Formats: sequence, C-alpha cells, structure tokens
Amino acid sequence: MNIDFSQINLQYLIQVNQLAQHDPVLTTAITGIPDETALLLGSLTPGDLTRLSLIKSPLLTPHPAPWWWARIFAALRDGRKEEIKTLLEQTATLL
Repeated sequence: MNIDFSQINLQYLIQVNQLAQHDPVLTTAITGIPDETALLLGSLTPGDLTRLSLIKSPLLTPHPAPWWWARIFAALRDGRKEEIKTLLEQTATLL
C-alpha cells in the first residue's frame, strides 16, 4: 500500500517550526522531542521544510497513551461532549 503522508508531515512541521522559534521548551513538552531537536526544528527555513515534504512516510506518531484514544473514540462515537472536553483538558495538564 502506497500512502502519502507528505502534506500531513509538512503541515505538522510548519506548526512545530513556528512554535520552536518562539518557545523551544514548550515545543519539547508538546512533542516529546529532545531540546536539541526542538532547536534544530526552529532553525529550519521554508526551503528546508519544503524538502522534508518529499518524505512520504509518516514523521509523527500519536502522543497520548492508548487508554486515552480508546476513551476519546468512545466519547466521539457516543456524542459525549463533556467526556471529550475532560480528556482534552487532561491532555493539556499532562504537558
């Protein structure tokens, strides 16, 4: 199966690049990448990011634990907005 994640990778890396330029410490907390990597990401130019978009395999993986995904999928399926809100708040406090 040939799946192209290049646009997802690019959009993600643009956001992380901008965040890393303004707050490398927060970038590390949100993404789980080492400080040195956050600094490197923040130093990438638009041309560098464009070249990274040539990579078609996924460059990111889901961050929260499997239990979180099970709960949020169930809440989404059942339309439980308060549960979704609680899970998103929990994720924010973990950072």
